[in-house]
Amino acid sequence: MKLSKIVYVIAFILVTAAGLSAQTPKSNWANYDNGKVHYYDIGNHKTRRALILIHGWTCSADFWKDSYNAFTAYRVIAIDLPGHGQSDKPKTTYSMEYFARAIEAVMKEAKVEKAVLVGHSMGTPVSRQFYRIFPDRTLALVTVDGALLPLGPKAQMETFFTPLFDDYKNQAPKFVDGLLRPTRDDRWYRCSPAHRSGS
Repeated sequence: MKLSKIVYVIAFILVTAAGLSAQTPKSNWANYDNGKVHYYDIGNHKTRRALILIHGWTCSADFWKDSYNAFTAYRVIAIDLPGHGQSDKPKTTYSMEYFARAIEAVMKEAKVEKAVLVGHSMGTPVSRQFYRIFPDRTLALVTVDGALLPLGPKAQMETFFTPLFDDYKNQAPKFVDGLLRPTRDDRWYRCSPAHRSGS
């Protein structure tokens, strides 16, 4: 084989490997509550500050796959909360505090002192709980489709979620389907330029 072809093959392998490593970061693990929490750690590992990405209910760190390398100036950590993704799934009470302390365990393992926490959906109250427990380790909170404050009185929220908690196996798929159901705002539709023009 000619030298030019060998160089081309080696270059192709290196470019392909670089692309794969950018898409799938190396897995890391932190010890927590007699189990393991899986996380990705991307970027400058020398810095003791990080942008931590916290997924929502039934998701995983892979939810953020398009954001792993989007913040090139920062260290980015994406976590599989306990019970999700590649993390262990112990039989325990999966409270916001339990999740928040799992994030702290990851920060300790990764030697991160302070972080900006980005919470998606359920990840938002998880980040809020982290701030309540570890305010000195929280630089900022960022919400993505989540609420920092409860959406209603405690009794109303308990009534809303009781069917899910009482029969999780059967109610969870219905709950998710309800979240993903197409919606149409007739007020907007009647006022839209397309409707007024007869399109």
